[in-house]
Amino acid sequence: MLVEMAQADSTATVVRWEVLRGLPGEGPVAKHFHHGHPTPWNEGAVIRFWNSDGSHWIGNFQSRLGWRAEVTHWWESDSVIVVASRDLYLINARNPDEYTTLRFTTSTVFDEQRTALFVSDSIRIYAFDGDRRLRWMSEALGGYDIELKACGHGVLVAELEEEMGEPRKAVRIRTEDGTTI
Repeated sequence: MLVEMAQADSTATVVRWEVLRGLPGEGPVAKHFHHGHPTPWNEGAVIRFWNSDGSHWIGNFQSRLGWRAEVTHWWESDSVIVVASRDLYLINARNPDEYTTLRFTTSTVFDEQRTALFVSDSIRIYAFDGDRRLRWMSEALGGYDIELKACGHGVLVAELEEEMGEPRKAVRIRTEDGTTI
């Protein structure tokens, strides 16, 4: 499921972050990142982000039982990528109210110039441009548990299982349009 949220623009951009143990008891209310409605307002992965102008904000990322949060700054896109409890949040660093989310993320990889982000879930691959918009989504690749391995020279390399317990199969995909080579 892919969800996009949008609001007005700002001039501050995220420059650093810290994963917190929980929601702070005082200060501004956290921004809640979620997959859509109904919105579950429970505590999830909580991260404080500092902006270039010295201001900060706190994100509360929807999660399921047990969570682990990873944050990556996509400088070339002025975006922040948060993977919390296997759910991806692709956030506009200048306006955190503008974000896209994908559930059940298994892996991510950038192209060589870091102008595109590729994300896999268990059966598909999604390609995002530097403006955080979905460029293409692959059709089912004939297997599951897709893991992105590398990207170079216009080719994305992924591994998947065709049958449970069988050796993993390598698949090559064109980064331009998502077609299998």
